[in-house]
Amino acid sequence: MEYIEFVSSIYGVSEDNFKKRFKRYSEVFKTGGFMNDFIESYSHGMRQKLLLTASMMHKPDVLILDEPMVGLDPRSKKTLINELKKLSAEGMTVFMSTHSIETAEEVCTNVGIIDKGKIVAVGTMEEIKNSTKSSRLEEVFFKLTEENYGDDE
Repeated sequence: MEYIEFVSSIYGVSEDNFKKRFKRYSEVFKTGGFMNDFIESYSHGMRQKLLLTASMMHKPDVLILDEPMVGLDPRSKKTLINELKKLSAEGMTVFMSTHSIETAEEVCTNVGIIDKGKIVAVGTMEEIKNSTKSSRLEEVFFKLTEENYGDDE
């Protein structure tokens, strides 16, 4: 909990907001029983939940996440997906990098596809799919990157 308090204090989160948000995210991510343990004793998934909680405590306008699902069990992944959708619906911009095409397809409204360090497509999910006449993001990815890798099938 000290880490969450520290990060929250940097962003000037009031004590009332801290208590409300800490309680909420402890319930959302099921971390309440572990928050007084040493971070070094946490599993990778628990550390990820701690970092996610810390990043959301100050309700940023833009939330930047790099591979946020790594280390999370399937239930925690679903919980995070639902939370990101909720935050997005409330007006927060969520910028997320992921190698999980399924996660991107479920969470994102806008997508950028990067291949070998270059952006090869950017737009809404619908625009990206229509541009390649594909129904799934995975198909889009393979169509846009096949010239760099050849046909893997």
